[in-house]
Amino acid sequence: MTGNRYATALARLSSVQPPPPPGRSLPAYLSNQAEPGPSPSAGWMVRHSLWVLPAVAFGWFTWVSFGYIGIRHRRRPWVITAAIYFAVPAAGLALTVTSPRTNLTAQTYADLALWLLPWPVGLSHAVWVNFTARLPMLRKR
Repeated sequence: MTGNRYATALARLSSVQPPPPPGRSLPAYLSNQAEPGPSPSAGWMVRHSLWVLPAVAFGWFTWVSFGYIGIRHRRRPWVITAAIYFAVPAAGLALTVTSPRTNLTAQTYADLALWLLPWPVGLSHAVWVNFTARLPMLRKR
């Protein structure tokens, strides 16, 4: 029995499949073939991508998008990301509102950048997370 485990471990490390024992098939994790199943439809992808809409509507609501999927999927990094997407524009807005209005300075432009930059950054981040993490995670279910 120990020799069989050793052979299986070596086969996994060398990416060569061991022959299945007589009368058995290979486990799914050793098989190089993808599990057969229907590919998701366009409707499925759209339905599971709707969480991105707050980020599309206005950049400040990116935190709503990440907060929703972070809580829904119990992913702490996404909840932390939501907090960051809330705090950065809020700080920029607070700095912009409290800055003196005598003339436009570099500080004012920096405040405005903190307030406006999360929109394109948050939108691109939400789309990236949707297609690289969330949809593949849902497909495996």
